[in-house]
Amino acid sequence: MKAAVVGAGWMGGVHAAAIAAAGDTVAVVIDADAARAAWLAERFGARAAPDLAAAEGCDAVVLATPSAAHLEQATEIAGMGLNLLVEKPHRLPYQNADALRTALVRGGAQYRVGLTTRFHPGLRNLKALLEANALGEVLSYSDSYHFRLDPGMLSEWYFSRATAGGGVVTTNGVHLIDRAGWLLDGRPELVDAAGLVPLIEGHEVEDHAEIRLRVADTPVRMSLLWAPFDTAPPELCIIGRKGIARVGLDFWRIETEKGVNEGRNDRPDDAFMEQWRSFRDLVEGGPGGSAPPDLDAMEHTMDTIVEIYSQAGLGP
Repeated sequence: MKAAVVGAGWMGGVHAAAIAAAGDTVAVVIDADAARAAWLAERFGARAAPDLAAAEGCDAVVLATPSAAHLEQATEIAGMGLNLLVEKPHRLPYQNADALRTALVRGGAQYRVGLTTRFHPGLRNLKALLEANALGEVLSYSDSYHFRLDPGMLSEWYFSRATAGGGVVTTNGVHLIDRAGWLLDGRPELVDAAGLVPLIEGHEVEDHAEIRLRVADTPVRMSLLWAPFDTAPPELCIIGRKGIARVGLDFWRIETEKGVNEGRNDRPDDAFMEQWRSFRDLVEGGPGGSAPPDLDAMEHTMDTIVEIYSQAGLGP
């Protein structure tokens, strides 16, 4: 399969490497910065181009530009009838995706949003065990994404509401909200949110949030943090009547009546390759396995994020 990668920054490079590792071809790298496009294109034997028209003739497009550009660029790509995997978030809070939806209907191509935590091997094992009711009734669900954020770890556009749409809720919370619905097989509904404040000097977006949701009858707690100090590592913990599951970035341990399912996740970038393979399967007419979420699922996730910001008085 021939793919175009739009955006020649760090994320564009990660996606290009995933495409190549899966045995497919990066045919063109598209970026308005000619030097950056040429550098990434050379790594993968691709050609470089400055605009989206260069994606014509490719089987699929991966969109990995800064978040503020996603909606407009995705709508243009969808209008070209090209299959599209877009890096999260698919739009900023308070943007309207109606034009994108219309373009997708007219173009008839596949559209998915990249959320690689769905492809963490521990979470995939956990999903299968939850579907088999191996943990029994889920009594509690607690998920945290806490990171020490040193200068230079993320581009500066992440910390402006105009270019990122929000802070840790938009950038990391989108993963947690999505996987709560995916794992528990329901639509997350907001209960309340608190503590949306910046902690790092120069940030105008929130670096912290405490969120409570419900998915069907299950209470869900989420804690999000970008900090200028050391933090506890990210971890999801689910307690059921028949077992307990703990999943971190680099491990998982799921203990049920039938035994222990555990392992290490020492190759985190493999999630990007597995995500691409799943998307490729969809494009080729297959079931897609644990496919990335579609527009409807992501619209609900983004609507939940908008509710969180509105409740915290952080509207447009």
